[in-house]
Amino acid sequence: MEYLEQADMLGAVERAGFQIKTALPSGVASSYTEFDFSDKFSDGWSYTYQVPRARFDHLLALEAQRQGADLRFRHEVVAVDVSGPRPRVTIKDEQGNISIIEAGFILDASGFGRVLPRLLGWKGLQTFPVRGALFTHVEDQIPPTAFDRNKIRIDVQPDNHHCGTGDSVQ
Repeated sequence: MEYLEQADMLGAVERAGFQIKTALPSGVASSYTEFDFSDKFSDGWSYTYQVPRARFDHLLALEAQRQGADLRFRHEVVAVDVSGPRPRVTIKDEQGNISIIEAGFILDASGFGRVLPRLLGWKGLQTFPVRGALFTHVEDQIPPTAFDRNKIRIDVQPDNHHCGTGDSVQ
C-alpha cells in the first residue's frame, strides 16, 4: 500500500474496486488464529486489497504508462551494463531488432526467472531452490454470513502439509 501510494498509483487501485482485506485468518485442522491488520506496532495501513493478479498488473502497467513510462511488450532483455554512470539495457524485439535503453535505475521483477542476476553473472543467487506452484479453482459454497469476506482466509491441509517442499502429492 505504501509503495502504491509513493508511486501515485493508489488512487487507480482504489477506483478499480478490488476487494478490501482487513485480516488474515488461518487454520490448520481445529486450530485457528487471526491476524488483524490494524493490530500492529508501527504506522501503516490497516487494510490491503485482494486482487486478481493479471488485472492488477495490467492496471499498474497502464498507470505507469499514463505517468510517462515507456512500456515495451514482447521484448527480451539480452544484456545489462551497470559499469557506467547510468545503467544500460540491451533488448531484442520480436523481429530480432536490437535496441539499447539507458535508464535512471533498473527494477528486476522477473522473480525466480532471475533475469538480472543471470545477465550480471551473480552466481550466488543460482542456489535458490527450484519453485513450483499448485493451482486450482475452488467453488465457494460458504454462506455469506458464515465468514467475513474482508479477511484473506488461509487454510492448511494437514494431509498435504508438505506441498511446495519438493515432495509430490498424490
